Amino acid sequence: MNINFHYFTIKTLACAAGFSETEAQQIAKYSQFVDDYNPSPIMTCTNIPEKIITSDSLDLYVRSGVGNFRPVATGFTNAFEYAGLLLRRDQQLILSPFHFVPFDETQAGIPENRVVPLTFNDNSLVDKFLHKEILSFHDTKSPNISLMRIGMLLHIFADTHAHQFFTGFISQANRVNIIKAKSNVTNKDCTSKVREDIRLIKSTMGNLPPIGHVQAGHNPDLSDIVFTFSYNQNTEDNHTRDNTAIFLNAASHVYSYLKKCKKNAESIPWEDLALILRQGLLIEIPRRNRNIVLARHWGQLFPNYKYEYNSNAIVRDFRELPSSIGRFLQNALSAYTDEFYEYNIMANEILVALYGPRPR
Repeated sequence: MNINFHYFTIKTLACAAGFSETEAQQIAKYSQFVDDYNPSPIMTCTNIPEKIITSDSLDLYVRSGVGNFRPVATGFTNAFEYAGLLLRRDQQLILSPFHFVPFDETQAGIPENRVVPLTFNDNSLVDKFLHKEILSFHDTKSPNISLMRIGMLLHIFADTHAHQFFTGFISQANRVNIIKAKSNVTNKDCTSKVREDIRLIKSTMGNLPPIGHVQAGHNPDLSDIVFTFSYNQNTEDNHTRDNTAIFLNAASHVYSYLKKCKKNAESIPWEDLALILRQGLLIEIPRRNRNIVLARHWGQLFPNYKYEYNSNAIVRDFRELPSSIGRFLQNALSAYTDEFYEYNIMANEILVALYGPRPR
């Protein structure tokens, strides 16, 4: 999925489920941020929490070298970062766990295992994490951290619906051919446009092997199309999927979960919400001014909700502002907030759950 679901749909669902504006924004911004976070491999941090330093399972703290903290990349934002996905390591530690997550740890690291769409109470790895966060949200003294973790997990959960039947590794299972496509916005054939997008991807990133859904282009992530494809160039083995219907189904699961988090909060009935939510999904994502156009689109549908996303602002806010000149000179802007450390802890916990202690 892309930002139209990960931020805008999630923000809408959280507000409709009874979360406050601030709470809903915390969930939604970190849902989208999973796609946008690709930090330096090693950092120098002056205020690493003791629980990270002494952990037997996390591998965030580095005892020697040019830095002392190894953050967990969860996304990729440009052609250079996409090229890194040719490495099996990046497939195993970034693409698979955060975008093509296996059902549970028994399926981890197996390239041929295609993603299946998750549902709540299915006892999957992500489902267990999500249910743990319901308790944490109700009991914790730091609800913002729990809301951040919920947002991250909802990104992973939602991606299983968009990326179903693909895998996060280089695999023949990902070798597909787009046969035709139709826009649910105009109800017209858009096959030529879809194929042109795939051609542009190949011209930008080269003729990449079948990683994820690269051979299907952006189509599995688009909320406004129906497309037909075949596996392994076998045009007799056709599969048609309506992304709008698939994404709306994913939204219904997310909404049920968010309502459980808020317990008895007043919420909008799903039947009423779904009618308008579908209109939110029916938009062609523009190449330029994407966030502005989408904020206007969703704001017209839900005028009482506020939409604003800026990944650079999240990264800036990760730095802890010094309280004095002395603290500034001591830390040299290398002190970070609890949210920074907790984001990386959450991501590292997912890797540990899939691969065991110190997975990197």
